[in-house]
Amino acid sequence: MELNPDNPIVKQTHGQWHKIAAMIMVKLGVTELQIDHEDVLKVAQGNVNIVLDARGESAKGYITIRIVDDKTAHELAKL
Repeated sequence: MELNPDNPIVKQTHGQWHKIAAMIMVKLGVTELQIDHEDVLKVAQGNVNIVLDARGESAKGYITIRIVDDKTAHELAKL
């Protein structure tokens, strides 16, 4: 669920998860990544949110991807 669907970064990256995942894997230098049931449970339990942050950095040509807790995610969605 997107907390701030009208955000320009959210709009630009909507539906692009596969490209973002590929960029992360290239950045990490891996060609394969296994996700098991325990990994899924960790995320499904909540309090795990991904943030694409381009504030002040997009002019430099990069974004920062972070995992934040629910409270922080809701605070950032208000910005």
